[in-house]
Amino acid sequence: MKSGRYLRWHLWLVVVLLIVAALACTLPWPRRGAGPGVVIDSPPSGTTVEVGQKVTIQSTSTDAQGVTKVELWVEETLVHTDSSPVTTGQTPFSVLQSWTPLSPGEYAIVVKAYNAAGQVGESEAITLSAVEVIAEASPTPSLEATETPTLVVGSPTPTLTPGPTATPTSPPSASPTPTPTKTPTPTSTPTPTQVPGACPLRRLATIGVGVHPKGVAVDATQAYVGLHDSPEVAVTDRATNLFKANWGSGAPAGQVRYANGLAIAKGRLYVANRNGNSVSAILISNPADVKSITVGSLPFGVAATTDYVFVANFGANSVSIINANNFTVNTVSVSGNPTMVATLGNSAYVATWQEGVYEVGSDGSKDQVLPPRTSYFSVAANPTNNRVYVGNQNGKDITVLNAADNTVVATISLGFMPHAIAANPQNNRIYVVAAGENKLYVIDGNTNKVLGSVAVNQNSDTTEGGQGIAVYENRIYVSEWVGNLAVFDDWPCP
Repeated sequence: MKSGRYLRWHLWLVVVLLIVAALACTLPWPRRGAGPGVVIDSPPSGTTVEVGQKVTIQSTSTDAQGVTKVELWVEETLVHTDSSPVTTGQTPFSVLQSWTPLSPGEYAIVVKAYNAAGQVGESEAITLSAVEVIAEASPTPSLEATETPTLVVGSPTPTLTPGPTATPTSPPSASPTPTPTKTPTPTSTPTPTQVPGACPLRRLATIGVGVHPKGVAVDATQAYVGLHDSPEVAVTDRATNLFKANWGSGAPAGQVRYANGLAIAKGRLYVANRNGNSVSAILISNPADVKSITVGSLPFGVAATTDYVFVANFGANSVSIINANNFTVNTVSVSGNPTMVATLGNSAYVATWQEGVYEVGSDGSKDQVLPPRTSYFSVAANPTNNRVYVGNQNGKDITVLNAADNTVVATISLGFMPHAIAANPQNNRIYVVAAGENKLYVIDGNTNKVLGSVAVNQNSDTTEGGQGIAVYENRIYVSEWVGNLAVFDDWPCP
């Protein structure tokens, strides 16, 4: 009797274990080591989008083994794949992927990521509602042509449909002396190709380049990104927007912090080695040829003319002027902790954190063009209209100088902290990185108005992030502190 009772007890135990095992296979319990962690950063679930309009999904994937591939799935259909340029994977891997809804409805969006071991992780699904947008009958400009400009004059926000009569002809400031060479030819009739408007930047690529990219420089064939955490420069191909190689900067190991600013002169890439108190001059045609040039402590911003390279030495309160023909160095004292530099003609405009802004000539001359004000940080110059743009972080504004006489012609209030700034001489637009906002803002250089913004992946780092930007032929290259180089296209307004 006792043995029979034990047998029945064992049978019940086996049945219970089988039920538990079956439930373990079906219930969505978390499993350790199953794959990367994936989070959809934007848009939030429940967002309404328009049928026929591209939707951008931003996600971040992390994994100790490195993320090698990220996939965008819509309604269980694979629509986009991005692979890391690093074969062993990278972490974090933050990407922007696009999808266009073709019909109204509710769509479930999931992002999957793969690590180097082939394991897959999946984000929580978000739901987007696609709706048809019925065209409004109001924008028929041919009926009341005389009424349209009054809207633009009353509220001069270039984000409206272009009001061609007022905007292109008025200079950025009331000062009549500068004759800004504005690219627009439309002086008589409204030709909308050059009218400033809210034409959004298009993100062409997100290129993984390595941990904590800083300064960016671009030439006709390649883009270069200095890496802050290793003595290397990441090189990408401009034609394909793909990662090509890492070049050694020649900076001694063990410095903890490496690259800051980058610039190109006489076929060499100049890289500021932050903790090395030096600049590496890498021959682009033969990257193994690296010359080390001693400058002041904590070199930060770098900019170049045809023959000279200017380096702002934050810790030494000086600017090093390197002759790109023979690598000799002339040092000019600039107090107040100089930060970033922009060149115009044979001069450089140097922002300082505590002592205003200086114009430093290639001959060693120096002139203070803006009085002391705390937290001047970034600077850009536009040779087309002879303007210099200086960003102040605490003031959350940009001071616009007329370089002909260094007079202030405008102050652009931003409402956010500006980091790196770049000017586009082809369309007279100014681009401002706001690391704390995770955005890249666009300013119209004719009206000094903010046109709009696009997302960048700075990871909200306001101390080190947001410091790399370069413009080449209407392409904008922005270093994203999380590990990418973002490539944007500033296409003409329709």
